[in-house]
Amino acid sequence: MAIRKSFIFLKFFLLLYSSLSNAGSIGYASNSSAEIFYDVESSESNQEYLLGVKFKLDSGWHTYWKNPGDSGEKASFEWTLPDGFKIEGPFWPQPEKIPYPPLMTFGYNDEVTIFFKLSSSERINDNSEISLSTKWLACADVCLPQETFIKTNITKNPISNLNKLEMNASFDRDVPKIFKKDISATYINDSLVLSFELPLKHVSDAIIFFPDEYGLIDYSKDQIIERNDNSVSISSIKSDSSDTFVNVSGLLQFLGTSSKTSYQFETKLPKKSSFSNLSPFLAIIFAFLGGLILNLMPCVFPVISLKILNFLEISENPLEVKKHGLVFSAGTLITFLAIGLIILLIRNSGEQIGWGFQLQSPIFVTSLIYLFVFMSGLFISSTAFGSAFTRLGNLMTASNGYSSSFGTGFLAVLVATPCTAPFMGSAIGFALIQPSIYSFLIFLSLGLGFCFPYLILSFQPNLLQFLPKPGQWMESFKKFMAIPMSLTALWLLWVLSNQVSEMDLIKVVLGISIILIIIGLNNFNNLISSNSKINIPLIFLSLIGILYLLPMKDIELTNKQEIFSVSALNKKISEGPVFLNFTADWCITCKVNEKVALNGEAFNSLINTKKISYIKADWTNRNDEIFNLLESYGRSGIPLYVFYPSKNKNPIILPEVLTEKMVIEYLKKDY
Repeated sequence: MAIRKSFIFLKFFLLLYSSLSNAGSIGYASNSSAEIFYDVESSESNQEYLLGVKFKLDSGWHTYWKNPGDSGEKASFEWTLPDGFKIEGPFWPQPEKIPYPPLMTFGYNDEVTIFFKLSSSERINDNSEISLSTKWLACADVCLPQETFIKTNITKNPISNLNKLEMNASFDRDVPKIFKKDISATYINDSLVLSFELPLKHVSDAIIFFPDEYGLIDYSKDQIIERNDNSVSISSIKSDSSDTFVNVSGLLQFLGTSSKTSYQFETKLPKKSSFSNLSPFLAIIFAFLGGLILNLMPCVFPVISLKILNFLEISENPLEVKKHGLVFSAGTLITFLAIGLIILLIRNSGEQIGWGFQLQSPIFVTSLIYLFVFMSGLFISSTAFGSAFTRLGNLMTASNGYSSSFGTGFLAVLVATPCTAPFMGSAIGFALIQPSIYSFLIFLSLGLGFCFPYLILSFQPNLLQFLPKPGQWMESFKKFMAIPMSLTALWLLWVLSNQVSEMDLIKVVLGISIILIIIGLNNFNNLISSNSKINIPLIFLSLIGILYLLPMKDIELTNKQEIFSVSALNKKISEGPVFLNFTADWCITCKVNEKVALNGEAFNSLINTKKISYIKADWTNRNDEIFNLLESYGRSGIPLYVFYPSKNKNPIILPEVLTEKMVIEYLKKDY
């Protein structure tokens, strides 16, 4: 027992002596040592010298990087320098992951050299002494605090035999360089996503993200890497305190088969819209208002007019008007809830989609084209289709059946989804990140707002007295409505032309021709009638032909349009003010805003005078970078307009519906 006590006392004495009395380029602690080495080969003034502090640990022990991860502590350095000397650093070498389940730490095994840069405004003389008091942790199964004091004359007898070239080579190899590619950072659901273009020499390397600061991400969770040609995104589960971060900085480490290279970067997190902090109650109110205003959007007019026409036809029977109003409302509510449910299910499976996603599908757009062409033909046709045609037509047109009212509500919602009315964008963005009950209530409120005017009209049929009485004019009006239906089909065909190849577009035109031929044949009662045996086979063959002609794949974007890049956006923001327009060919509200507010001489003159870069983020086709950027502003649909006054100021979000005067006022303000 006496021997053991003597050993403990001796060890304590040696530690105390090493930490307080060490004079030389190396200092010792219990399980490690620290050594200063340097490249001072001349004594001229105004020169910069590389200096290193090398920690050597017992075999199997480790110490920590500047962000230690889930546990540990970085080394600290307190320098005492002669007058006229300055020191810059530390410059931390690239770390490695050191797992300690369930924790994950970042650090160095066995040994590491941490660099500094020393400079002097005067000539270095022979008595130039520097001293360092440093503390660090040495860990294995346990962690032991280490501490030592080193004093050395930087012009005499460095213990290390490294020369200047070896010092510089070690610095260049181990200390991360600046990453020269632009990096975008955004939050998607519970993940931080970094997106950037890969350097060619690292295209096939594994990648690890090491954040500079504690509390940004959950270190113990795996990082998900998604590659797309020469671009890549890294998804890391964010921590509870991540919302306090304004910037993201850290290392990107590329691991090759026989190499390990790291790069330092820093980028801003986009400021989220204030609407992303909506309360559930306010989001429900906004959804109702957005649904109400959605009725005024141009994409809804051709279909809604059918419902009003139906009300006029049965206006003599108030009970029937009420029933049809309720069935129409049921069609809109069920469709809104179904679309919301589909979006949530697909998003939960890991896909990145938002409001209006179905119009990014060429198959869906083509189906709508066929539907509108068919409806236009029904309106113009002077004779009725056979029974099979009639059942299909009545489902979507202005006949008096309940299925017609339900189908009109269904169709009205489908053609309304490309539009985002005021209040609606923030409410939907809120719904997609909330628990299911709130999402349900928000989509339900959106549907209620949309069908509210028709519920009022059906329960107050006396309001219909302000419209003309039913008569022959209604048949003429129905034929007239074939015009906006046809124009809608032409617009969708234009949208499709930016989504598919020319060959697929020709196939769709052939499908339209089949529909028009069938409608034309129907005008001849002697060829097709409700009792004809040719009716069913003709319908079957027509459907087979149309299905065969559906486009099955998207076009290569590089052949049709310039691909939006967050990296290019960030570069423009660093150069000056930027006006960003999130748009799509299928978004009628976007196109109206561009025509009214963004294509005029006053707008173009202003952005040229103030040197504002005008960038379009075209979401006609699926683009994950655009989707991620939309979500960073708490939105899941378009239009969205963002003005970046400068790289050091927060972006400004404009309303969904624009006027030229409004945009000019926003761009002229001092922020």
